[in-house]
Amino acid sequence: MRCLIISLLIVTQCLTVELSVCGLFSDNMVLQDGKESQIWGQAKANAEISFSIGDKSWKATANKNGDWSSKIPALASGKSYHLNIESGKTITIKNIVIGEVWIAGGQSNMQWSIARSSFKNEAKTLCKQTAANIRWIKIPYRVSRKPLSDVNAQWSIVDEGNLDGMSAVAFNYAAHLQQRLGKPVGIIQCCIGGTVAESWMSEQALQRDIYKPLHNGWKKLIEEWYPGIDPKKVYAEKCKQWPIEQKKALAAGKEPPPWPSMPKGPDHKNRLNALYNGMLYGISPYTIKGVIWYQGESNAYRAIQYRDLLVDLIKDWRRHWGQDMPFYMVELCSYQELQKGPVDRHVYPVAREAQMLAAKQLEHCDLISCIDLYDKNNPKDIHPKNKRDVGKRLADLALNQQYQLAVAYSGPRLLKHEIKNNSIVLHMEFAENMHAVDNGAIKGFAIAGTDKKWHWAEAQIEGKTIILQSKQVEKPVAAAYGWAGVPNGNLVNGNKLPAFGFRTDDWPRSTHKSVNP
Repeated sequence: MRCLIISLLIVTQCLTVELSVCGLFSDNMVLQDGKESQIWGQAKANAEISFSIGDKSWKATANKNGDWSSKIPALASGKSYHLNIESGKTITIKNIVIGEVWIAGGQSNMQWSIARSSFKNEAKTLCKQTAANIRWIKIPYRVSRKPLSDVNAQWSIVDEGNLDGMSAVAFNYAAHLQQRLGKPVGIIQCCIGGTVAESWMSEQALQRDIYKPLHNGWKKLIEEWYPGIDPKKVYAEKCKQWPIEQKKALAAGKEPPPWPSMPKGPDHKNRLNALYNGMLYGISPYTIKGVIWYQGESNAYRAIQYRDLLVDLIKDWRRHWGQDMPFYMVELCSYQELQKGPVDRHVYPVAREAQMLAAKQLEHCDLISCIDLYDKNNPKDIHPKNKRDVGKRLADLALNQQYQLAVAYSGPRLLKHEIKNNSIVLHMEFAENMHAVDNGAIKGFAIAGTDKKWHWAEAQIEGKTIILQSKQVEKPVAAAYGWAGVPNGNLVNGNKLPAFGFRTDDWPRSTHKSVNP
């Protein structure tokens, strides 16, 4: 009898649920130009749902649990639409436009708002120029142990009233796209400060054996978590001790410890899958153009592991969206200590290398450099305020790669190298008119012999090649450039875009053994 009553209750709930649509679909939303757009929601079990938009109409049927999904046909751009959804009652979504939809993902440097950036007044001018053609939806912070399918958020037209709260990188990206393309741009802002890549990945994506240390590490952290702990007190004490530990490590020539984080319990934002389940899963069917991604600071101290995590994250997102969408990243900015030796032991260049390796390994994936956009007066600020140029460089990358416009987007990159007698010859791409940004001598290059000892190198530019030599290295075998937290390199191309750091060796670097959360 008990089972029968429960079954009847479930059936009754399915029969009585009213028509609803996922919160992603609201007034002022942007649908991706040139594509059908996925839409979903709930209704009564097995109910028929009718749709109409413009001159198009169609039907869909809910399943036995009341879940329904359908596709909005591709629509002509240049006008505003109303979408009517009917099944017992009618839901009307107004002021829909057709344009380019991008996800802005990552951690705090992507989340960093216009109100906290260095170009607030300039952003207001840009906002007026784009005149209601930039729209955004901010996915609320939510951690979950299970995938959640709905989103409690609404689209907004970006104006002076809400501009301050928008991601500064995403706004500048959208504004430059909108001005060049002449069509609306929609931003789905899905980013949270201090987060690691694995929290944005599905359970399926983290099943490889190489991620067992992450699973085991979190199991131990959760087992050690106990009721009554005061996370703020523990965190404050760790922060108090960190400068002392950092000073000791630097004095001993060792890698300084990472900045402490809050004690990690079962519902911590960096638990495996936590933000994928709580924030990303609910938006993953929404039809988009692509992703811009600014993240890696929180994985930098596990930078070798980040090589795999970043590639698997991109593959994971593409799998859940069902499209091989472009994924454009921001290389980690200069941070911490100014470069002292030819090659510094710092985690950031290893993390930057992981980003470049992902870009080389995957199609429709690339990154922009912002190595030169840090605060010169405060290189230890992990949040450089110039988000304007970061957004613009991302936009230039997209305009070139996705929209086929002749826009420069990259500084010099190493294509290949060869060893000739006592020299190393670097063959570069994006290398037109390479020069020192200050028109002085080229700085930042290093070479080493078989003893693996690095020395500063003299660099001579010949067309699209750079020849490296050092009187201290008779037979060089390896070269590097910009291998530091804050590199002192000054190489740019004719578009004044900075060269990417690199190394030609595969010798062990810091963070090789760090794989735990």
